[in-house]
Amino acid sequence: MVIKYLYIDDDKPTKAKATVMSINNVSKGLSIDVEQVKAWQHQLKFLIDNQEEFDGYILDLKLNEEKDVKYRGLALAQELRTLATEDKEIKKGFPIILCSANEKFEESYNKDSTGHNLFDIAYSKLTMADDYKRVHDELIDLANAYMFVNKTQNLHEILGLKPNHNVDPLVIDHLDNLIKKPTHELILFFKREIIESSSVLIDEKSLAAKLGVDYERSLDWKFLLDQILRDFSYNGILSDAWPRWWKGELINWIQESFGFGWRAKDARERVDILKEKYGLKELQSPNPTKYSKSTKFWTVCIGTGNPIDPNEGLIIEGQDNKFPWQEKERVSIYEAVERTNLSRWKSLSVIENERFEVIKIRVGRELSRKRQ
Repeated sequence: MVIKYLYIDDDKPTKAKATVMSINNVSKGLSIDVEQVKAWQHQLKFLIDNQEEFDGYILDLKLNEEKDVKYRGLALAQELRTLATEDKEIKKGFPIILCSANEKFEESYNKDSTGHNLFDIAYSKLTMADDYKRVHDELIDLANAYMFVNKTQNLHEILGLKPNHNVDPLVIDHLDNLIKKPTHELILFFKREIIESSSVLIDEKSLAAKLGVDYERSLDWKFLLDQILRDFSYNGILSDAWPRWWKGELINWIQESFGFGWRAKDARERVDILKEKYGLKELQSPNPTKYSKSTKFWTVCIGTGNPIDPNEGLIIEGQDNKFPWQEKERVSIYEAVERTNLSRWKSLSVIENERFEVIKIRVGRELSRKRQ
């Protein structure tokens, strides 16, 4: 089956086709048609009349640069979501992707929540051209997720749960409420608040941190994932392009296999245990980041992506409305001091101000001693 998207842009079709050419060439499983934007009523009529032809839409942010067009991509996305919610003229849910020629667009979009209830993901056109394999895989996975949820309201099937699998009841209750609503509300929430946050599902970096493994330098990492940890992998919607693992199942396995003192062990001790138990000689442990001392890793720095001990990490601002199942996001001491990736976080939480002042004094003294 071929997944089909419609890409609506104010550029001339030849230029727009060049943007998606590499994505289209990855496989025969995805086809992106290109159309120059039309006036409002004509555009809506076309989308309604041809809704069965397409599995999703890619909208340029600045559609109104075409002289006869008076609206932007945000307005068109809002109307499409409204029509899907009303379930009259549009009869199914579908992914809507936002794109822009601005190279820093993704950073600004991710920091500003405007549009997060409309678009499944946002790309700069540079990303679409350069990182085309990832974009290709994500577009397919999003379309498949919508098609699956359009057909079923069985949450266990949507999440790929085994019969004996227990998930935080707060998560299940929240998703149960959303399953009765339009498809996009469930998928947008699930992707943003569960897939993309460290929650009941964790990504590869967080998984490796909890095990104390440097997954980029460890030749036996793939064997550990595929053979030892495969029972904890998430197999529901969006799992192809966004690989995740069940945190609760992982922690249960750690406690059953190695006891309750795992978090008190440093990364080297954890790796030595894994090596001895499973014969994985090519596992490596990460070093602490600059200015840090502990390797009792459990989470990752939101700025650098490096593993950190939560006790050394500093909580960032803007997390007052976190869901109960979500971990607090932190930055390493190095990131807090050097501020190398501020596009990924804004500032520290006010509760860290006093502690950070003490840390800066310590770091300053250490740097001074090294210069002497």
